Amino acid sequence: MQTLRLRLQPTETVADSLPSKVERRKAPKKPFEDRLFDRFFEIYDNAVSRGGPGSSVVVVLCVVALVFGLLYLYQGISQIKPAERPLHFLVSTTSTNINLCKTLLTSAILNYPVPVLVNWGEQYQEVSELGGPSNIGKISGVLDWLQAVPPEQDQDLVLIVDPVDSWFQLRSDVLVERYHTINDEANKRLSKQLGGAMKAEGIKQTIVFGATKRCNPNYPEDIGCFPFPDSPLPSDLFGRVTDTDVGHSRYSSFRERFLDSGLIMGPVGDLRAFFERAWSKKDEPQRGLGGSDQSIYNTIVGEQEFQREVMKERHRGLIGRTYRRVATLFGKDMTNPVLAHNPNRQRMDHLPGHPCEFGVGLDYFAMIAHQTLHAETDARFITFANLTHFSEDRHRFDCPAKIEDLPADIYDSPPPYDTARAEMRTPGSWERVPLYTNLCTGVRPVIVHHNGGKAMHHKQWTSMWLQHHGEAFLAIHQRRAAAMALDYPGIDQETVAKKMKAGDIDVRRLPSNINVGSAWTAAGDRLKWWDLCMEKGFERELFDLDSLT
Repeated sequence: MQTLRLRLQPTETVADSLPSKVERRKAPKKPFEDRLFDRFFEIYDNAVSRGGPGSSVVVVLCVVALVFGLLYLYQGISQIKPAERPLHFLVSTTSTNINLCKTLLTSAILNYPVPVLVNWGEQYQEVSELGGPSNIGKISGVLDWLQAVPPEQDQDLVLIVDPVDSWFQLRSDVLVERYHTINDEANKRLSKQLGGAMKAEGIKQTIVFGATKRCNPNYPEDIGCFPFPDSPLPSDLFGRVTDTDVGHSRYSSFRERFLDSGLIMGPVGDLRAFFERAWSKKDEPQRGLGGSDQSIYNTIVGEQEFQREVMKERHRGLIGRTYRRVATLFGKDMTNPVLAHNPNRQRMDHLPGHPCEFGVGLDYFAMIAHQTLHAETDARFITFANLTHFSEDRHRFDCPAKIEDLPADIYDSPPPYDTARAEMRTPGSWERVPLYTNLCTGVRPVIVHHNGGKAMHHKQWTSMWLQHHGEAFLAIHQRRAAAMALDYPGIDQETVAKKMKAGDIDVRRLPSNINVGSAWTAAGDRLKWWDLCMEKGFERELFDLDSLT
């Protein structure tokens, strides 16, 4: 099992002016804590040296300032994320196809961990388009892998993506930083939403799912739909038609509010508990859905959200408790709140021991993955350096375009062609490559999840910046990996790389452990890139060879 250790940088806001921040980093200021203590001792020394009746007052004020300064530093230090956390990458698939190869290619070029293909080689007898054995197999395959991870790795991060249509465009350092940012912002919202119940019940978000506009495949009146809270996206995102069925399609003008399982990310231990609950629900009635993994996930998170509202009522303050007692006298049970979206005024009792709490939240702003379903017109590929040529040809049902500077996390990430510029004539900065951009929010997601129209999925592949030089880029990675790993007596790494470039060393015969673009099976077998994608004849579409002929 291969892991990637990431050293996280301090989180910066998306709204920062990044070119100026890059300039400032060339001459970094002295750390704040050093300047604080320098100023304190300067004032203290001056007061002591002058003496006089006012010196003691100044000394006292200095001590008070020092105490508050130390408290400030302690608060900041307590919020620092762990310096290194391994990242694991899982994909649930039974066999190879062109779309899996696009996922493998984009993730390999960006140096993601070698993915584990859970359920590889399994055969399922499907019973419906909405669900069936292969959907339930997504639960069991991931759960088997999670249960095999030892407890000492429970804090390792796991990324799970849809193998059919997930493309990577940003590096894993951006992914991990945004994962923490999403959870930090979500926990702030939870603190306002739940009040004292959040701390009393130990509620904290650690698992992130993708976010989409429609609750699917559950029915709106199901507990897998109505308890989901309102979206934190701006209430006027699409102007007056926001959250109405007026638009390009019935759901295109809605904000992202519901769960999409095309993205799942969280710690091993928390995901293990979640998938154990999902597996326990596989035989529960799902209103004819025939066994849908997403329906099960929806139900689990819906129960979590409903139970949070129940806990919120139980932990109201004095005024809230008094109101609840008075209301109960008149026959209104306030421990079972009627949620704003509850169509049938369903009830839920308080369940001791937090059996419904899994710390799950959604990637509402598509900072990690943009779900294209019902959102095809919300995004497009944009090169930041060519913004002057960007035409805002927006339809009246489209959201207003919000194109902002590239955020700090992208600027701080290694350049797009960082390891290959010496061998290829390629752009040297993120400003000069096309990035898939959410026009409604200005966010450039790490992953594009093409779960919408398949025609757009095929058409936009050649817009990916990695695809432009994909074949050459992958070959360079192969040569360098081999040069570092192969042991040829009397031949140095540079010579090995040259021999590979000249074709004297056959890439197809490379050991599987250095085969870039390869994958693991859950059983620990290594699958070579050549066997998965090249021998299948996928290279013509992968590398757009038709445009070169």
